[in-house]
Amino acid sequence: MKKDLPLLPERYRRMVTFQGFRDLLWEEYQAAVKSDPGIHRSQIFNELNEEYNEVVGRYRYSDWGSYKALEGRDNLLRKKAKSDL
Repeated sequence: MKKDLPLLPERYRRMVTFQGFRDLLWEEYQAAVKSDPGIHRSQIFNELNEEYNEVVGRYRYSDWGSYKALEGRDNLLRKKAKSDL
């Protein structure tokens, strides 16, 4: 069942924005790597994306590749913005 965004818990509201999802992915990855140093970020990504789908009713990203493409674009934009200062 799809829920309205204002009713979502803070964890899922964070996932709505790219930066919020990225921050949560990084936090979850850092915690997971302490118990399993061999874990890959894509595994954490898949868990978060599935969790988001269960709550919101659709996936946040279609797959790891689409997320990585957006992350790469975001990194380039950040670099450009810093160089423009």
